[in-house]
Amino acid sequence: MADAPKDGREITLEQMMSLRAATEAVSAWVRKEAEDRLACLRPLLLPRRLLGDHVKSPVHEDVKDADKTFAELQAAYREISGAPFRLPNRLDSPVEPISTDLVLHRWEYLHEVNVDGESRTLSVRSPLSWVLMHEAPISLSQARQMLAGGAGRSDSDLKQFALNALVMKQLMEKNPALGRLLEALRLRVSIAESPETGKLPLVKVTASIPTFRPSDRVILSATRLSGVPIFEELLDVEAARSLADSYRERVVELIGPATLAG
Repeated sequence: MADAPKDGREITLEQMMSLRAATEAVSAWVRKEAEDRLACLRPLLLPRRLLGDHVKSPVHEDVKDADKTFAELQAAYREISGAPFRLPNRLDSPVEPISTDLVLHRWEYLHEVNVDGESRTLSVRSPLSWVLMHEAPISLSQARQMLAGGAGRSDSDLKQFALNALVMKQLMEKNPALGRLLEALRLRVSIAESPETGKLPLVKVTASIPTFRPSDRVILSATRLSGVPIFEELLDVEAARSLADSYRERVVELIGPATLAG
């Protein structure tokens, strides 16, 4: 993944445990703040504001360019309906109702560790990055498991998950001011893909607080101790303590060399 930390710094297991506690505390606080702010933006992220009557509803709603937007959605759906989703590539109007509730799914990616000739592929979680979607019957983690051949595959759930992701991407693209607003709230917005979900574009929001992934040796030791092949990035404490205030920096830049008149 392009956004994954690559420094692989050496730390002790004792340092890792201390950083883990700090990471969990910051992650929980930032997530709650993000959810509260997104709740305020929910009226701007309603699927019917984008697609109008192309979403099933007992209420008629005319939306400018809804036909064109739905045609774009159909094309995007056909693009991702092949492997690994393996879904019928036809998307008829109106689509099933899309939840108006917003959810944040923890961002995960695969990382291969290589230590003393031992190689293992582990799942790494980003504590301060999430995938923003309208609530679907399954989570990002469940979708990844289904697409990897896990038990309990549901085509209808996978279709709804994919559709919700595509609609969120369209909402962000059709209204760039939403991205700027979230960035002003210290949540950087980007479009990301995951190898496990193929070409499906995911709206990723990332807090402005840096995290890092330690060396493969530390990661392997930690996962051996836990017995679970999952590792979570750690808070970069020093970088967090020196976070810049972009608002202040821009104001200072605009002021330039101006001084008060004597």
